[in-house]
Amino acid sequence: MNILSKTVFFGIFDSGLSEEMRQRVNYERAKIYFENSFGNLMSFSLGGGVSGLILLYANVDSSTIGMWYALFVLSTLAVYFYSRHIVKIGLTPQNFYQATINRSIFGLVAVTVWGLSALLLPSDDPIALTLAFISFSGLVAVAVLGFTTMPIYYINLNIGGMFPFIAKLLFLYITVGDSFFLMLLLISITWQAVILKKALRTTAISMQAIILNEQLKDEIEEHKLAKETIEHHAHYDYLTGAANRRYFESRFAQAIKSQSHVGLLLLDLDDFKPVNDTYGHEVGDILLQKVVENIQSHIEPTDVLARIGGDEFAILALGKNHEALEHLHTTLTNALDTTYTIDNQPIHSRASIGFATLGMDGTTLLELQKVADAKMYKEKRKLKR
Repeated sequence: MNILSKTVFFGIFDSGLSEEMRQRVNYERAKIYFENSFGNLMSFSLGGGVSGLILLYANVDSSTIGMWYALFVLSTLAVYFYSRHIVKIGLTPQNFYQATINRSIFGLVAVTVWGLSALLLPSDDPIALTLAFISFSGLVAVAVLGFTTMPIYYINLNIGGMFPFIAKLLFLYITVGDSFFLMLLLISITWQAVILKKALRTTAISMQAIILNEQLKDEIEEHKLAKETIEHHAHYDYLTGAANRRYFESRFAQAIKSQSHVGLLLLDLDDFKPVNDTYGHEVGDILLQKVVENIQSHIEPTDVLARIGGDEFAILALGKNHEALEHLHTTLTNALDTTYTIDNQPIHSRASIGFATLGMDGTTLLELQKVADAKMYKEKRKLKR
């Protein structure tokens, strides 16, 4: 953040926050700031109207009041239309810093125009000055209540709204010497000091609430990820990412209730043990991962691939009749008869595959496994001849 951003987003007193968390907290502050913007503009417009009535009460020249009020309306409308523009395009983590800075600048201009009304008040009308004090201090108090997440807002009100009024009182006391002006000056300064002190304390509480909320979001997300990880490990093989036997069996039980065509394929890698013995288990593990990737590239996303043994796999093929299952069997047999490069070593691998169709070859998983297993070992014996 640059100096301007740090000034506008003043109010985070926890120095231990990470930069990423600080950014998130400031983003939430900006969202709250813009969400409350339109309601605040109504209060601000009311404050401008009250100031206009005070000027009328003090018999200030109507043309002067008209010029001041026109500037007040224009500056307020600038704030309104800019806020509408931001709401329309949306506040994002990328634009919220600049958007909030711009909104604060527009607001400071409008507040300064409002504060200039104090300079138009006649110096010989203590009642008008008292009413102006009530108006200015009241609006600042309302701002403190509504914008505790953004101290820059009520600080702007003090600078733009109260400073011209305090400066006028100080000037009148110095030039006229009336103790009334000194009393009103001291009351104004004391009131603002009390309000600002309480506002900063409330801001600290608001900031802590936003920080805790963001930390809670992190904890919920961590819990969600941990739960998903546990569920994944409960259903899938840690090495290959294929489903495990338990998950495969549960998916089969679901499939026979809802699918008209269900097929089972059993695959066993040929001569996998010599790979482990020759190249080591690490290479063997990589070979298993590559085989799984190869299989998954040739089956449907709705099919279920499971690792049910060291080098044994099962496929639950959904929506395929006997002919489609035969075609998949041929496709996989050809695809898995290939050479993989692992650690710059060419390693040839192939698989024996058997399949069975629900209804034609059995009605339970165990019956289908027996048929598919028999076909698989028949292929194995053929390869060894």
